[in-house]
Order: sequence, then structure tokens, then C-alpha cells
Amino acid sequence: MRCTRVFSVAEHDASGITSCVLDARGRIAVAANRSGALLLYDTVSGAVKHSVVVSNVEISALSFSDDSRHLLAGCISGVSVVLDAVTGRVLRMLDANASGITHVYFEKATGQSKSKSIEDMRAVTVCGRQARTWDLRDATGDGFAVCRRNVDFIADGASGSRGGAGEAAVAAASRCIFRNSGTAGHAFVAHSGLTLYDPLLGVAMYDERDYVTHPGNSVLFRQGTSVVMGGPHRHHLIMFSPPGDSVTLLADETDGVTSIDFSSDGKLLVSGNHLGFLSIWDTLHHQLVFKWPAHKKSAITCVKFSHDSKCVYSCGEDTQVILWNTWTFKEVGRLAGHRAPVASVDMSHSGLRMVSGDQAGVIAVWCITTFRPLVVLDQLHHGAVLCVSISPDGSHFISSGEDEGIHIMACDTGARVACLDECVDGVAYSAKFSFDGTRAMVGSEAGAILIWSVEQDCLLYDIK
Repeated sequence: MRCTRVFSVAEHDASGITSCVLDARGRIAVAANRSGALLLYDTVSGAVKHSVVVSNVEISALSFSDDSRHLLAGCISGVSVVLDAVTGRVLRMLDANASGITHVYFEKATGQSKSKSIEDMRAVTVCGRQARTWDLRDATGDGFAVCRRNVDFIADGASGSRGGAGEAAVAAASRCIFRNSGTAGHAFVAHSGLTLYDPLLGVAMYDERDYVTHPGNSVLFRQGTSVVMGGPHRHHLIMFSPPGDSVTLLADETDGVTSIDFSSDGKLLVSGNHLGFLSIWDTLHHQLVFKWPAHKKSAITCVKFSHDSKCVYSCGEDTQVILWNTWTFKEVGRLAGHRAPVASVDMSHSGLRMVSGDQAGVIAVWCITTFRPLVVLDQLHHGAVLCVSISPDGSHFISSGEDEGIHIMACDTGARVACLDECVDGVAYSAKFSFDGTRAMVGSEAGAILIWSVEQDCLLYDIK
């Protein structure tokens, strides 16, 4: 095997290639990147024919039509688009699957022997939860395709799913996290065994044999679904393995995870990486729910869920602290005021107050109603702040810094309540309030764990 052509990527497009595909004639090569852009190359000359931005998030799946005239691209947001492969123009929007797209492909519309135009085809988009079949005829003229069939592999309790679900699957339905749970006409086809679904015929086959090693425990099912070719006419079939029988590695993060946190109910996990992306994971079904650029071109230093799990808040080297809605993934608010990378952030249980500390030693207490600072302390630490934690009721916060200082402060006034410098040898890398706010815990570089009583203003334990 030898290399016949090397395609160059412009510097502004060099955000990491996530998917690529070659058309059936070998004349067009397409590469997709993390920024949601498609690069269409002429394989003869190696030149870029078109550069098309179809999303602001990563493109995860690509497929050409049989005649190479159309291109189908799916994103980790669940949205897919159909493009004219010759002109690069977006023809249809497919909005949207319940989670990130894992596979996409075209199929002929019923009764069509050949696909002469986009109206003669249907598109199938697959994610780890469902398969959707789209009618590409643009009857309304708005460019949005109509979903003709929706089959859920994981039941959605909110939409009244029906079909061959057992009691365990129905019970699990109420715990699912579907972004399009209001969509009518869902059919539920999965159960505890291996499922083989044919989107063309709309039928499902089940394998309920007792395996010593379940076939789902394979890299094929790392995203819950796998698309294969089968049948006498060699058309696409979708295999699904339940999460409990498949690989549980959350393997999409390849950019260096810097911070993670669980939601209060344990159903969601948020992770932040070196490139400034946040990812929300469904831990019940081991799937990526959504991934988006939160701090562009800046590493995320800390990310956490709010106590009610309705928001996540993140801080980064771009000096910003941002709150995000965990259902819409839209920005709720931004805390702007730091002039150095923010190292740590924490929110009270009520969600009304936050505290943040940066690498210049500045600590700010914020009102989340107005997104303005209540107290700013720029002389508390001489050097970078390493950790901050706010009490559950939002009355106090504790901070530690590179200057080996450890302080418990009043959030309303910024007055010092206690100084723990003499109690700990060296730098304290971690500090945290107990759930009732009566105690503060500190972990030092010397390996000691200190527990301080806030109520009695005294040292309770020094564990070495």
C-alpha cells in the first residue's frame, strides 16, 4: 500500500480531523473537523473545492449517496445536514436525533429503482439511542426534512414509548435523558438482548441467547449502536446492545481531561478538557449527550454541576467563569472580572452565590442573580489561588494559595473568620466545606488532612 495523495489543511481549519470519507468514484474526498467545518477536496489536484461550516460543534459521521452527488453529515449535537457535493451548498437540515450522531447513510425512497435527485432518497441518522428515517422532499420550502420514522433503542418514558419493552426497560425509561422526548410516533424496539433493526423494512430481530461473553462487550458497541451491511440486497442494518452489556468506557475524550464532576443524582457526568470543550455524559447508558466549545482555545481548569443539576459552571485560562444550562447547553450567564486564569470556582447549594479564585491571587464572591461581584479580595493571597470552596448556605468560603495561606472568610463582608496557616505544613492543595457547613477540610502537600470546626473555631482532627 502506498500514499497517492496528501491533502493539506489550512491553519484556520486545523482543529483536528474527526471523520473523513471518499466518494464511490474516488473523485471527491471529504474531511470534517472539531469546529463543525467540512473540507471537500478534488482528489486529482489535491485542491480544496469547498470549505463549508455546517455546525459549531464536532462533525462525527459522513456518508455519500450512491451517485456521489450528495453528502450527509451528522454532528455530536444530534443535528445532520445534506449537502450538494458539487457546489458545497446545504440542501436539507435534519433536526435532530436525541444524542450525538454515530452513523449516517442514504437509502432509496420506496418504489424508486434509481435515485435521480434528492427527492428520490431518504436519509437515516443513527445515534446511541435511536434511528431516524427522514423524507428529503422539501414540501414546505424551509429546508428542514421531515422525520418519517423514529425507532428508539432506549425507551423514553416522557413520550409514551411502546413496543416490546419488558418491565425493567419500562422502569429505565423514566430515567432516560432525551432531548427530543416530546416527539410523537416513537416506537421502542430494544430489550435486554442483542437487537438487529432494519430501517428499510421497519422490522427488528432479537438475539436472546445466553452468552458467556456478551457480544455487546465489544468495541463495535462503544457508542451503543453499530451499522452493518446485510441481507440479499446488501442494505444497512443497525445492531444495538443494551448499555449494561456493552463497553462502559467513556472514550470520546481524547484531548486531555482537566476536570470532571457528577450531577447530584449520579445520572450525568461533565468533563472539561485542554481545548476548552465541555462534555455531558449519560452515565446510565454510557453515552455522550452533548459536547460543545465552552472556553474557545483555552483550557478548562474547573467544571462543576449546580446542586440541582440544572446548570454546570466552568472556568478556564481565558479568565472567564460561565454558567451553562444542562438541557439546552446554552450560556446562562458569565462572570467577568478576573484578569488572570481562573483556577477554582464553587457554588452554594441555593445557587445564589459563587466564589472564584485566579492565578493572580484575586478572589471574588458573586451574586448569581445579577452576575456581579459582591466582594473582591485582591490582597488575601500573595500568589496564585489553588482552591476555593463556599459553604452550602453561602455565608462563608475557604481558600488556599501558593503562599501557604488558608483562610475562612465571610462572604457578605469579606472579613476573616479564621486563619489556618499555622495548622498546616506547606501548601494546601485542596479545601472543602462539609455538607452542613459546620466543618472545613484541608489536604496539604505533606499528606496531612486537617478538619476544622467553623462553629467552635478550633482544630478537630489532624490526620497524618
